[in-house]
Amino acid sequence: MGSSTNRAATDRAEARTARLSIENPKTGTLSRIVSGKKSFYVRAMKTILVPIDFSDSTAPVLAKAVEIAGELSAKLVLLHVVEPVASYVPVGATMDVIAAVPPVSDDQETMANVGHRLSALAAPLRSTGLEVDEEVVVGLAVDDIVDQAKGSKADYIVLGSHGHGALYHLFGGSVVTGVLKRSPCPVIVIPAKLTK
Repeated sequence: MGSSTNRAATDRAEARTARLSIENPKTGTLSRIVSGKKSFYVRAMKTILVPIDFSDSTAPVLAKAVEIAGELSAKLVLLHVVEPVASYVPVGATMDVIAAVPPVSDDQETMANVGHRLSALAAPLRSTGLEVDEEVVVGLAVDDIVDQAKGSKADYIVLGSHGHGALYHLFGGSVVTGVLKRSPCPVIVIPAKLTK
């Protein structure tokens, strides 16, 4: 009899508790939990976008992202952007022209290889209980990182700096600089000195 009384009390408590989701473009999803006469808001799980380029900086960047995700109970989104290679450069073309219209590569083997490499990075993280998504896209790194941050409603972007010199940045630009200028959310940059 005691067990059915406890079950009935639990059922009544659950009936008085309601959960409403509220979408706010500036703050993300909030859940309003109403229990009896009390109500409160809870921020939904945070999302951390981690652009991965499989360079020497990948392991330290991923380690920092995992550390932050653990502290915030956040989900990680591992992103790799496969940048197409220009097959020719028009005479007199500037870097803006070259970067604006890249030819798209449909190399399925490359995409599958990148997907397997991302899965290999994600598997040990999932085994620790982290929620991890993987995305592989073909395009321009800065554009696709910013688009993915917007699309996944990322709360943070964690990426690594390669520590290239001023001459490299003058001619080639920097993914970090581009993301910092256009990001819809805070960006955490892991310096090259910490990644070596």
